[in-house]
Amino acid sequence: MSEHATELAERLIEAREELGLTQRELAEKLGIGWRSVQEYEQGRAVPGGSALAGYAGLGVDATWLLVGEREVELRVPAAGRHTDIVAIPDAGIPDGRKKGKHQQEELWNLRVHRSVLERVGIPAERMPSLVTVLLEDDAMGPEMPRGTLVIVDRDQSHLAADGTYALKLGNRVVIRFVRSRLDGEIEVSGLNPTWPAETLGTLKASKLAVVGRVVGVLKRMG
Repeated sequence: MSEHATELAERLIEAREELGLTQRELAEKLGIGWRSVQEYEQGRAVPGGSALAGYAGLGVDATWLLVGEREVELRVPAAGRHTDIVAIPDAGIPDGRKKGKHQQEELWNLRVHRSVLERVGIPAERMPSLVTVLLEDDAMGPEMPRGTLVIVDRDQSHLAADGTYALKLGNRVVIRFVRSRLDGEIEVSGLNPTWPAETLGTLKASKLAVVGRVVGVLKRMG
């Protein structure tokens, strides 16, 4: 288990204890199975967007859960007043197992200081177009530990150059290195461009569902 996953698990336990709930009681309130909560608190799994929205609905600071920093109380700024807090939405996509075309996935926002984003090299002009991808398992982002929070720029949702992108593959968002070929097809590997490409048949670059280009990673703050 990675150090980050261990710290996340410890904060999940702390959050539940602050709520005064057992694992079974918390699972019922989150609308998930008891074993899911158990796996979260053992560091064997990472809560997804719906579970994080559930924690937030119970009053738990999702930003603290993920990066270990308490969310600064955010007041509505006066006209023209500058705020140093940036709210970044989750890049989650609707769960295909859910019924009803109007039913949407519950999402959550990460709220961080601009200085935190600047620390990982994200300029101010890019901040309004950012979304996050939480790596819930090893397959989502090879070479990155489970629980890593990836920052993605939606304005760079076209394959302008080879690089690391967030992609929609089926019902999930994954992080992969993408290389365009001269024949219009694409090669997708892990995060390392030297890895063997995954087989995507005759998929053209124009058919690839790109969420955006990866511009930063938040593993541990403070």
